[in-house]
Amino acid sequence: MQIEGVIPSDRGLYVIVGTDGVKPVDQGTIYDVSPGDEGLLRGFELSDNRTAFDVACVNDRKFLSIDYGDAKVVPLVGTLR
Repeated sequence: MQIEGVIPSDRGLYVIVGTDGVKPVDQGTIYDVSPGDEGLLRGFELSDNRTAFDVACVNDRKFLSIDYGDAKVVPLVGTLR
């Protein structure tokens, strides 16, 4: 596995990890990383056919994304479970 990207966050460090040799857009998983020892704290699964690269940022422990539908920009919010 390798880090494919970092998600901007107001607190914490979130990275997108993909399996080596596989397109990260197909297999990307978001992990919360401990800044102290750089260990993985937890992983997050996305639903509704979203990929890890659809997440724009993490703010107040909510995953934020932007979509376009009905001729307007639509914000999408996902919470940690």
